[in-house]
Amino acid sequence: MILILTNRRDVHADVICDGLKKWRADYLRINTEDFPAVARASMRYGQDSTDMLWLQSGESYNLSTVETVVFRRPEFPNAQRLNDEGSGEIVRVEAEHFLWGILRLLQGKRWVNPLSANRDSDFKPYNLQRAAAHGFITPKTLYSNNASHILKFASECNGRLIYKPFDFYTVTGANDSRKTVYTNLISSEDINGSIRSLESVPGIFQEYIEKELEIRLTVIGGRVFACSIDSQKSSRGKVDWRRYEFRRDLYAAFTLPSDIEHLAISYVKALGLIFGCIDMILTPAGQYVFLEINPNGQWLWVDNFTHMPLLETYLDLITSRI
Repeated sequence: MILILTNRRDVHADVICDGLKKWRADYLRINTEDFPAVARASMRYGQDSTDMLWLQSGESYNLSTVETVVFRRPEFPNAQRLNDEGSGEIVRVEAEHFLWGILRLLQGKRWVNPLSANRDSDFKPYNLQRAAAHGFITPKTLYSNNASHILKFASECNGRLIYKPFDFYTVTGANDSRKTVYTNLISSEDINGSIRSLESVPGIFQEYIEKELEIRLTVIGGRVFACSIDSQKSSRGKVDWRRYEFRRDLYAAFTLPSDIEHLAISYVKALGLIFGCIDMILTPAGQYVFLEINPNGQWLWVDNFTHMPLLETYLDLITSRI
């Protein structure tokens, strides 16, 4: 059985599950925020075996039969309050400990990606340092909440640098308005005007790299699917292509130099991963500059825009066909 760990809003998991149904593969999708409010679980030790039972939608599944675990985008358990004041935090802590305690017993199975490697690679300072050590060209980078260090770094970058957060997230403001924090081009003047904000939370500061194209590499097993993003033709996505416009002409299948392709495959393997999405810049001078890897990156849009067989290859991977 294939176990998919994710959340209710994961469209990628929807498509993956539809594909597994067509392939008649046995799978179980767990939306982790459903536990313990909706889903139920029991674990029992015996002399000869350990039963780990998961109950949802009236069905019972024995997790001992799992062969592959797909670590997509699980969320924290949804802790419903009991009658006692403060019980919500107790429920959350207990549910999280129990849930991940059970799942860690499956670490002898095949994981896409292995839990510890996935966690480590999700930290940007770690994956950038490993990329530089592995042979990629990387931007000059400062991680800091020290204003004087940030200003000094800005001067080293001739006042042209970018700020980005450590994680990609959405902030909920007044009247439930939602704002996503993207990568932004900033100047020394911006830094001087925002010292209090900059020192209240650490951020990532990098030299601004001129772009000919941006490239998303999706590594699935030993295969690399490269998609070029002509972000400089977009009025919104020049600094951060994730502000992208839904214009098909901005995206295309891209042929990488063989040395960059082999470097990407060996880097993902060196991190202990089986899957990963790498963001790079191709400069006007023809250099390939590594930005970051996301071990749980989104890839369905690459399949949709370029018609490269990412979904089919991903299904091959998690069903052990490759």
